[in-house]
Parts: sequence; structure tokens; C-alpha cells
Amino acid sequence: MAAPSSDVLLHCRVVEARDLSAADPNGYSDPYVKLKLVHTDNNGKDSKDKSHIINRSLNPVWNWDASLRIPAGSSGDLVLEVLDNDELVADDFLGALWMTLGSLMAKPVSGGWFRLRDKKGEGFSHGRVFVVFAVDRTADAKKGRSQEERDSILFYATQQVVQELADDSAASSLAELSVASVSPSAASAASSTPSSASGEALPLISQLSLFVGTWNVGNEPPSDDLTSWLWPEELGGIQAREQGRGHDLVLIGVQECKYDVASSKDSVSVVDHLRATSGHFQAVLERNLNGGKLGEEGGQYVLLKLSEMMEIRLFLFIRRDKVIAGGRSLDSLVDGIVTAVEATGLGGVVGNKGGAAMLLRLEDTHVGFVTAHLAAHQDKSARRNADAREILANLKLNRRNLDALACSRLLFFCGDLNYRLDYAGQGDAQSPTPEQFEAFLAKITSDKREDLRELAATDQLRAAQKDGAVFPLELGWEEGDFTAFQPTFKVKRNSRLEYTTQRSPAWCDRVLYRVGQIPASQDASLRAQLSPELKGYGSAPLVGSSDHKPVWSSFRVPLRRMPLSTDYTRGALSIRFLRVALRELTVAPPPNALLKFFSPMLVRSVETKLKGSKSPATPSGNQVADIPAACALSDIITAVAGGPAASSAFMWEGPSDFPLVHSLVNNPARLRTQPLVLKVLVEQEVSHIERLWATAEVDLALGCGEGKEGKAVEFDAPLLFGGVKTGRVTGSFVLEWAPLKTPCPAHSREHLQKI
Repeated sequence: MAAPSSDVLLHCRVVEARDLSAADPNGYSDPYVKLKLVHTDNNGKDSKDKSHIINRSLNPVWNWDASLRIPAGSSGDLVLEVLDNDELVADDFLGALWMTLGSLMAKPVSGGWFRLRDKKGEGFSHGRVFVVFAVDRTADAKKGRSQEERDSILFYATQQVVQELADDSAASSLAELSVASVSPSAASAASSTPSSASGEALPLISQLSLFVGTWNVGNEPPSDDLTSWLWPEELGGIQAREQGRGHDLVLIGVQECKYDVASSKDSVSVVDHLRATSGHFQAVLERNLNGGKLGEEGGQYVLLKLSEMMEIRLFLFIRRDKVIAGGRSLDSLVDGIVTAVEATGLGGVVGNKGGAAMLLRLEDTHVGFVTAHLAAHQDKSARRNADAREILANLKLNRRNLDALACSRLLFFCGDLNYRLDYAGQGDAQSPTPEQFEAFLAKITSDKREDLRELAATDQLRAAQKDGAVFPLELGWEEGDFTAFQPTFKVKRNSRLEYTTQRSPAWCDRVLYRVGQIPASQDASLRAQLSPELKGYGSAPLVGSSDHKPVWSSFRVPLRRMPLSTDYTRGALSIRFLRVALRELTVAPPPNALLKFFSPMLVRSVETKLKGSKSPATPSGNQVADIPAACALSDIITAVAGGPAASSAFMWEGPSDFPLVHSLVNNPARLRTQPLVLKVLVEQEVSHIERLWATAEVDLALGCGEGKEGKAVEFDAPLLFGGVKTGRVTGSFVLEWAPLKTPCPAHSREHLQKI
């Protein structure tokens, strides 16, 4: 080995990035990395290097290595820029990291996940990057290291950083549990999180507290005092605010939120009037959250995002003074917020009914929020089901033509869902008879919890969930026990809980939630690790300005670190599909279909050939011939009336039907955390526009493990559209790992010791 010089080699491995901004019209970027060493003294020359380009990706895996010579005693900055390659114009800036040489030289090995910053380095940009640094003081800096030597150093440096992050996550989770003063049994449960099938639990980054509230405001100015709703006594009341024990994130969904305020009386347009109402309601929320202050006046809660459509609004507030374990600010966890709306009113354009939504990323967890106002009246349960399905199907929270469920690991759905109770023989009548109304009141005012549960047993929403018509229980939708509070509708304004005889009392205002994107074979272990813990579910009867009472739900949400995409002991991964069939359809088959495989883990989306229906259906009864074209209609998802389901409406089989699917990910541990999304698309006859017909999740983890790799494995998954099952998709695939390009001896400890 050559005698060491006074100069130092700094080795850098840029492993991957996740959730970058889309810079191109196709919804992707062509990202590459530029590494620049900028000296702030005259002790060396500035130097730079750049990686290869990954085309059409927002989740590139580079595994690009670089080495920079650092003159002894020099000072300066290392700048890592992520850029989008453009052939005809200047490359787009996607984000950057700025690190001082002093901080990098302080430790032999450092690195981890870093949030990308904007050009000025002040605010955050979209996306994160995983980078590893190794300081090499034993090499001849002028000669450098061989590729094999550098690979060995960075291989073990990467393993060390991954292990340190896992250790830090374990320590952070216990620290947060200690601060939260939970019971010893809860701490024990958290520290012994169920492991995945690979034998390792996902590292816990943080546990956030989330408040979800919903209220039909009744088109009247809200009460000035909303503390009984936003700071319920069951969660500690205003003492929790005064002691700094408030929720980390506060999500508020409101409906029928249109009323006159001073700034709206001179409004010349509906838009100006709604904008004034929105601003007023936001101020009311902020003052109640912050003890009289607005966010801009120094209150701890500030508005992070607003999604709105006419009278429906979704507010997301963040607690800006919160520092999570590890010294990070809470807002450093939040990234990539997008919003969307879907109208289900008259003609699909009137905004008094429908939903407003937002999707954000909390580190590696995509969380979706929807607030909705569904169709009213006792006899409109089927219409409500259709509204909810339409909202879930048509909310596009990314540019991949995916529905709300396919976009979200966690999805919260709240609002005035308007489901009623089929109790006391009311039937479809809009108003109960006096005798029926008295029967309702007798159960509601009873001291026995069983009487409320008897009413709840006739809840239209719960019945529809059991039937699979909307928010199916079998697909993982959950809700707290709503018999913990009395029905929230229809009450006399300015009263506590005095019901009007116009309508039967009902639990119209609800908060539902679901954990998704879990490979079926990993369901038990992953669901236990990723599911939010429900801390409370209640209403605020003291708020009396509307004919609805506000509802709240409190959660503790675990944020876990997903494994790296790369296993350096394996070669590149390809997925070879052998057969896919659509079976047992509960809706009329479309005239044609093609499959598109999508995942952030893929090099690019891949689609099959277009196939015509092998069993074309003639609409009759309540059948729907072309669901995507009719996705705004009330019968968007309607069971086929009569006759056996087609055994196989479509079949793709063999190499001629399937292109090889190339994966950016070759790490089996990563495959166990994320299914592959299969989209069924229909091509319109004239326009040739592709419309989403259904989605399914293919469990690639089925092909991982001893004795499975390289062999055909079978899968069977439900087809979903609008959040309900529309059939099954079955098939088989093979996971194929290519041979390693670099010899494994470079990854041996003996080799590392030699250099």
C-alpha cells in the first residue's frame, strides 16, 4: 500500500432518490446527479463530476460512485445537485444538498436520507436522496483507489449507514414513547414490533399524532368557540394545548361552508364570496387551535394546505414548533402535497356534493385525506354508495391515472356521508311519523349503551360495507365505535342535542380509514407495523350553530423506513409475466382492455397488447357496458344482474403478450413492502384515449425466498374500481435476477482489511 499523503480522498455513493418532482410533460423526469466541490479558500481547485441519467423516473436508482481529492486543511462545500436532463433547453433543477467539508471530515463514515432543498438552500424541494460518504485517509490521494477497492469501501460504508439508521430509529421510538408517557405494556409492544417475512421489522422513524375532524357547517357562521371540538375533554381539553400536548397534524373537513361575513358582503362573484368564507373559517380554526392567535401571529399551528371545491373544504394544519426524535423539525417529514376535487352534484359539475382531497408524503408513507358530502335523504343510500365510489375512482392525486386507494398507503375518508338509520319501519319516507320519532328518542336518551348499538345495527353505511357496496370491510376499511356518541343529525340549531322531527336522527358525520398497498403474503406483519392506532372517536355537542354536530377522531400514526432498493449481493431484477386473466367479473366486461404495470420500483411503466373482449356483454337490467365512460353516473359499479360471471373475460399469455418488466429494485426486502400495481385500461373507440377500468395489486413477494426465485409462482388478487371489488385477476410470473457484474470478493471483509 502506498504511503499516505496529507491529502484525503472523499468517496461518495449516491444510491437512489425517491419522489422527485416531475419536470417533463409526460409526468416524469430524466434525473442525474452533479457533484461539485467548491473551495472557500485558495487551497485547491474546484472539481465536479456527474452521474449517468435515469430516463423517465421519479424514483431513480443510480448506485453511482465518485471520489474527490480533498487537499489537507482546505475548507469549502460539497454541493450535490439533482437535475432533469433536457436535450433542447437548459436542464431543470430538481433539488440540492449543501454540506461543509468540515462536517463530512468529522466522521469516517456518514450518510443517510436527505431532503432536497431549493436553489437558495432555504426551503425544501420535492424528494429525498440517499447518499453515503467515506473518508479515506490511508490511500495515496494522487493515485486514488482502484474501482474494486472503492467498491469495497463504499459497500461496507453503506451497510454501516443503514445499520446506524436502524439503531437510531429504535432509540427514537423508545424516546418518543417515553415522552408520550405511555403505559409499560404499550412501550413493550412498540419495542417488539412484529417483523416482516424477511425476519426484520421496518425501522420506526417517528410516531405522529393526527387529529381528523369533520363538520357540516350548515351554511351558517360557525360558533366562535370550537374548543370542545378541536380540544375535546376526552383528549385532555385545553390543558393539552397549554401543556404543549397538541396533535402534530390537524386535518379538518367541512361541508356546506358558505355564509356571509363582513368581507363577503361586497363580493361581486360567487368565487369571491366563497374565498371570503374560506378565509374567515380558516381564521376561526387557527384562533381555536392557537388559543386566540392566528398562525401568522406566532401561533403554533399554521395552515399547510387547503383543498376546496365550492362549499367543501379540507384544511391541513401542522404544528410548527414540534421537533421529532433526532432533532428534526416536523415539517421536514412532509413533502409532495397535491390536491384534487371531484363533483358529484348535478351533471357532475355542481360543487355542493362531492369530495376534496389531498395526498402528502410523510417520509416513506403516502397519506391521503378525503372529505366528502354525499347525497341526502333517507331513500338515497344507493346514490350515496355511487357518490363515494365515484369520488374514490375519479380523484386523481398523481399523474399516473391511479385512483385514491392506489395512491395512498394510508387513506382517511371523512365528511357528511349522510347515511341514515333503517329503524322503526320508516322505510323510504323522508320524515318519520311521530311514533317512529319517539322510538328513536327512546333509544338515544336511554342510559343503556345497548340501545345505541341497536340503532347502529340499522346503520345504512355499515350494511353497505358488509355487502361490499362501498368502503368494504373485507378490503380493510375501519372506523371507531360511533356509538360512543349520540347521532349527530338532525339537531336544532343552538341546542346541545335536541333533534328535529323533520328527519330521523342519524350518524351522518363519520371518519373512516384504511391501510393499503400491502402485499397479500405480508399482510399480517406489515399491517401490524403500519396501521394507525385509534386514540379516540367522538362528537362536540356543545357546538350549536349547525344542524349537524362536529365529529373528531384521534390517531397515532407510525412512520416507518422502507428498505433500500439495492441489494449489492444481487444483480438486476426482471419480472417475467407468464399469464394474466380477468375472472369472475361482477360488472359487464368492457369491449377491449390492456394491462399496464406501474410501480415506483420499475424502470418504466410497461403495457401489454390491447385485447378485445372474449365474452362481450349485451347490457340488460342494471348492467353497465362501459364503466370508465360512465364513471360519473350513479350506476358506476353495478352488479351484473342474473347469469353466471364470465370465467375469463380476458386472457394474456406467453412472451408475445408480455414485454419483460425491468425493476429498479433488486432487494427482496423492498419487494416485500410494496406491491406492483396492475392497471386495466380501456381504449376508447374513436379518441383512442385510455381510461382506467380497474386496478389490482400483484404481490411480488410471492417470488422471493428460498426455492421460489427463478420459478413460476401463481397470484390471485381482487380487481378494484371505486374502492370496491369488480372481479379477480389471476396469473403467474417469474422473478429473474441477473448475474452480478462485479465479483463478490470485493464485498468480503478480508478484502476490506487488505486495503
